[in-house]
Amino acid sequence: MRIGLLATTFAIAALLLFPLLPGHGRVDAVPYWLLAAGASVGAAAVAVMPWGRLLDSGLGMTFLYGWSVLDIALIAGVVAATGGGRSPLFLLYGLTTLFFVMSYPRRGQVALLCFTYACHLAVIRFTGGPPGTGSRFYRVRLVNP
Repeated sequence: MRIGLLATTFAIAALLLFPLLPGHGRVDAVPYWLLAAGASVGAAAVAVMPWGRLLDSGLGMTFLYGWSVLDIALIAGVVAATGGGRSPLFLLYGLTTLFFVMSYPRRGQVALLCFTYACHLAVIRFTGGPPGTGSRFYRVRLVNP
């Protein structure tokens, strides 16, 4: 849980600081701040969940997968709001990847990695324009692991 909360906290901090940094492209303010607020509320909810009881009851892994899927979807939304394939925030996908590599069995890791990649490709498709550094990074990693 600690690594997940740490990754989520770092991602939210990056979201809150990004618009204040110089040199980035246009940010769609309303969707961006709605996503940042949703992520903050979600992180607070996750932090107070009774993880020990959930894991003991067998529901914990289901909630963990749900948390990861929501994190990936939120990051995809933020990437879409900050430039699509050219957004520097695509690196936030790495935080969720770190979390699920440390938290899930191999099959879950593969499923979540595929979902992450699919979300990023959907963002590129939805936002139009050429893929940026993020897509080139994925392409190189998938071709030359």
